[in-house]
Amino acid sequence: MTLIAEKGAQAIQKYIVAWNQYDEDALISLFTEEGSYQDSATGVPLTGKAIGVYAKSLWTAFPDLRFESGRSGVQPDGTAFIEWVLSGTNQSSFNGFPSTGNRFSIEGVDIFSIQEDKIASVRGYFNVNHLMQQLGML
Repeated sequence: MTLIAEKGAQAIQKYIVAWNQYDEDALISLFTEEGSYQDSATGVPLTGKAIGVYAKSLWTAFPDLRFESGRSGVQPDGTAFIEWVLSGTNQSSFNGFPSTGNRFSIEGVDIFSIQEDKIASVRGYFNVNHLMQQLGML
């Protein structure tokens, strides 16, 4: 394993841990100064504290939110991926919708760009319609 692959794998592991421990500061600290996060629900890239604000909104809406990681890999150029299953129970408003109390479980993948031991970007892909159907919002 190359040094970038090893550091990339460590960054991804810390990323999943920060999400599962609801640790906003740890999550933000994993990104480069100009690092960005975007997923199927954000619509636009988020940077800096906005990443933490978004994460906190999910932790509030889904207080039992949990990532279970699957396969992952890091290329020598710092491109990386992780497959995951995300689950949780909707306990407060989410994305302008009132709480439904419904549980969801969706599969997705995050694509990373790693620079040294930091995340330069994350782009998450999942089926938003599937999520909204499970939550009873469609």
